[in-house]
Amino acid sequence: MLKSAKSSNKGLTLLEVLVAVAILGVGIVFIFRSFFTVLAAEGLSQDIMENCYLAEEYLWQIEMGLKSNPEVVPKEIKYKISDIEPIGLKEVDLSVTKNKNTLDFKSYSYKRN
Repeated sequence: MLKSAKSSNKGLTLLEVLVAVAILGVGIVFIFRSFFTVLAAEGLSQDIMENCYLAEEYLWQIEMGLKSNPEVVPKEIKYKISDIEPIGLKEVDLSVTKNKNTLDFKSYSYKRN
């Protein structure tokens, strides 16, 4: 009867351990980089949403009253109202700047008699 050959390799070599640690390290670095990229993108999207809400609210105020000189203008908002003749439209160019992010909006309004 033949005896089964026993393997003398009961553990991992140093090279195998180093390769496994290197692969694990690279994977962890990519996971952390993607995590921080997502955090930065979330901050930017939050700024954009805030700018959109400000612009929407201010455009609504301008269009409802068609004010050429509103009483209170926040410092982060710049706008210009132009008449489009002969059809009676008003063109509103609005720029909102907050946290170094600027969004430009254009809207048209028609004031009925």
